[in-house]
Amino acid sequence: MVENIYVVDATMQTKECYPLTINKPNALITIFNKSLLEHLICNRCSGLDKVVIVVKEVHLSLFLALSLPTNCVLTTEISYLKDASYTADAYYPKDINDACFTLRHSWDLISCAERYAAQALDSDISKDAIIEQRVTIKGNVVIGKRTVLKSGTYIEGDIVIGDDCIIGPNCYIRGSSSIGDRARVGNSVELKSVIVGCDVNICHLSYLGDSVVDDDVNIGAGFICSNLRHDKQTITTKLLGNKLDTGRQKLGVVIGRGSRIGIRTSVYPGRRIWSYISTPPNSVVDKDIEC
Repeated sequence: MVENIYVVDATMQTKECYPLTINKPNALITIFNKSLLEHLICNRCSGLDKVVIVVKEVHLSLFLALSLPTNCVLTTEISYLKDASYTADAYYPKDINDACFTLRHSWDLISCAERYAAQALDSDISKDAIIEQRVTIKGNVVIGKRTVLKSGTYIEGDIVIGDDCIIGPNCYIRGSSSIGDRARVGNSVELKSVIVGCDVNICHLSYLGDSVVDDDVNIGAGFICSNLRHDKQTITTKLLGNKLDTGRQKLGVVIGRGSRIGIRTSVYPGRRIWSYISTPPNSVVDKDIEC
């Protein structure tokens, strides 16, 4: 009997998605606290005998850390090339986008999140969450285990907040936004249509709009990103040495993993900060900061 096998090529790691893919493949970019790979498996792979995930050797430990279904088999790129048994009756997506989200550039995540929320997001507030008095929740909102929403926090829209987070007091979270596990969002922070990773700290009196923040980032107090040009034209950015129109009228900042942003940093629209970058206090980021 021939097994019903689905083969996913998770080896792609494109520079167009920098800084999010400097240290990981495209398949591990997250939307609403799940990687693209996990969304793919949830959406397309139920009822199959086996899902084979082809990864590069250097990224294998990252994939092993995911909580994948028991019918998933991780195989490195080298062993996959040597094993012909997966080639006969398997389906190969050209890349992770074919069966999940259309993602070419890092800022496409914002539009993907909006589409996903409109189609698939349902409210789910954990019974273990702690919601203090004078907290307002409107819309499709997911709140994870042991997360604390402090007094004065106002949440509206399609929002996912992970486990073990501390939000507030007096935060405003709106649009289609997600916050990863163990995040800290301080007093009087406003988040609008953002994707925030795990172990991120956003200190008090800060604003992030139409932005993406990877894991393990610390954003100092008084951080402000601009997400709209004065002339309201679409925002341009530099990509691989060339000027590129993002097609977005609103776009804030993309911050790579492990970066440390100094207090009172201000960022021009559409700028990217590479992984493991530190900015001094009172910085003005008017161009991409690369390694």
